[in-house]
Parts: sequence; structure tokens; C-alpha cells
Amino acid sequence: MRKSNFDYSMRRSGWSAFSVIIFLLFFLVIPAVLFLYGENLLQSMLGESAKSICLILAIVTLIATFIATIIKIHIAKKQRYMIKNNTLIICNGHIFFDNVENKKLFYSPGMSVSVDQSLKGWLFNYGDVTISMGLGNAGEIVMKKIKRPEKARKFLTEYLAKLAYADYPYNTNIPNMGNSPYGYGFGIPYGYGYGMPFGYGYSGYPVNCPNQPKN
Repeated sequence: MRKSNFDYSMRRSGWSAFSVIIFLLFFLVIPAVLFLYGENLLQSMLGESAKSICLILAIVTLIATFIATIIKIHIAKKQRYMIKNNTLIICNGHIFFDNVENKKLFYSPGMSVSVDQSLKGWLFNYGDVTISMGLGNAGEIVMKKIKRPEKARKFLTEYLAKLAYADYPYNTNIPNMGNSPYGYGFGIPYGYGYGMPFGYGYSGYPVNCPNQPKN
């Protein structure tokens, strides 16, 4: 698989913006209390108009909660993550516009993809998908509350592995690790040919020049 053909998109789940407890509280419980008991509770303060005012407050609370929930779900569903070649495009949704951010991806051996789900995420099938570059927490990219995260994990695991090892170690998209204590990302601080800051790599070329032509 060639990098030029790699194009994958993931969307945030709308359920992630929906709080069942808050929705029930403001959409059902508070309007019901105002409608059934508001007149008795507020009659001493509002007099004969207590019943009408409580009815209006109950309706306003119900409608405002419904509208706010729809807006939150709409904004959440606009958020998406798109991987095009070696660039991660993050679109953060807003009501009337999107905020776009680009991040560079380096495909290298040692990459992994994992999923983290809460109980609610497990019930509604969404979760955080993390791409690790094999360089510790500093090399992690976390995509929040993705729909069908296991499907995304399986796809990314398969195809990122193909990209990571394609033409390795001559791939120009692999970061130059020769000047770090980790060589090509193998994590061996001072192993001959792998993690030595000086000397020659396993291909016979200096480790700080990973993009040498093939023999």
C-alpha cells in the first residue's frame, strides 16, 4: 500500500455529548416539579399568578434543554479526524464554523493503536482512539470519542503497519533518530548498529543518514 492512497476519516459520536442524567433532570424532573408542585411552593411569593408563572417556567426549561441538547450533539458530530497521506487533519466543530488543525504523522516500526472506553462509551459504541508512534507519551495522538472505535482501531492497525514497514529503513517519512539515544526507535540506548549515536547502522550506512539509496 502506498502512502498516496491512504485516506481515512473518523467522526466523533453524537452520543458522547448527550448526558442522560442532565437531560432527565432538566427535561423531565424540573418541569414536572414546577408543573405539579410549583404553585404550592411559590404561592406565598407570587400569589395568584404562581400557577401561570410555574407553567411558563416548566415549558421554557423543557424547550431550552431540548434545544441545548440538539446543539451539543450537532457540534459533536461535526468534529472529525481525517488522515490523508502523512497528515492528521483535526476539524473541531462549532455551530457556524469549523476550526481546522494539521499534525504531521511519522510512520515507523513500533507504532500501535489502542482504544479506551468508559461504561457509557461501551454502551453507545464510542471511545478514544490513540495512535502511538512508539516513542512514549510524547509520540501519542489521541482522537477523542470516536464512533465505532474498534473498527477504527482494526483498520488503522492494519494499514499503519503496512505504511510503517514499507521501504523501511529507506522511507523518507521515518524521522531521523540517528542523533538520539534511541537509534531508529528500537529503544536500545547503546547497541551496535541500532542505538549507537555514532558508527554504522545495520544497513552499513551511518545511523544519522537513514535515507541512503538501496544497493
